[in-house]
Amino acid sequence: MRVDDAEHQRVLGEVQRFRGRIALEENAISPWQLSSDGRHVQPADDRGIHLVGSDQRGEIVSCMRYLPHSNCTHWTNLRVFHTPLAGNESWRPMLEEALGNELERARQLNYSYVEMGGWVVAQQLRSSIEAARMVAMAYALARVLGGALGITTATTKHRSSSILRRLGGSSLCARGVEIPPYYDPQYQCEMEILRFDSSRPGRRCAEVIRDCEQELAQIPVIAAEPRDCSVYAAAGLTEMRAIA
Repeated sequence: MRVDDAEHQRVLGEVQRFRGRIALEENAISPWQLSSDGRHVQPADDRGIHLVGSDQRGEIVSCMRYLPHSNCTHWTNLRVFHTPLAGNESWRPMLEEALGNELERARQLNYSYVEMGGWVVAQQLRSSIEAARMVAMAYALARVLGGALGITTATTKHRSSSILRRLGGSSLCARGVEIPPYYDPQYQCEMEILRFDSSRPGRRCAEVIRDCEQELAQIPVIAAEPRDCSVYAAAGLTEMRAIA
């Protein structure tokens, strides 16, 4: 590990600009939601680990944020607490119960609880294995860090939520009822809340996860003071980086 604040901020800025550009092109956000230099900044960015894929020219082509929590956290501390579904009087109690059950199971397994977000893949790679590889790397990271239960909000556009379901994602449930999709006016699209278990990936990415675990065991880490870090790894046709 080496500490390099400047490099950490540079890569994080690239991630935020890439995310902002794609979101703007897809009308998922408005121009006013970007910083003056085109970055889409979210509060969790400084607390999470960002898995980043880049092409052979060093251009970012994919990214995902991995935000770990203690399994003792309250569901109101999760980003999903701020979704429209959490504000719905009918569904809020069901969502609270479903997340409470997940956190209790994480405590029983001695797993962390993880929120995954900021998942973006460049348009030219959406029909490639890059999307699956990003998810496989998140699974591998969870395993290397001792196991995790996870959650994400995924758009139904571009079949994103369908892809994540094939890779091990499933609906949150409470009292035998699935938590339904909802419309998010902030991103102007329909979203689903999906759950993950690092010990139960989809069959399609199980072998890739094992390869990713080996990569994670060898990659160097670039850390920013006092808690943030950047991880770089060569993987196939793209370079995989993680910035925390």
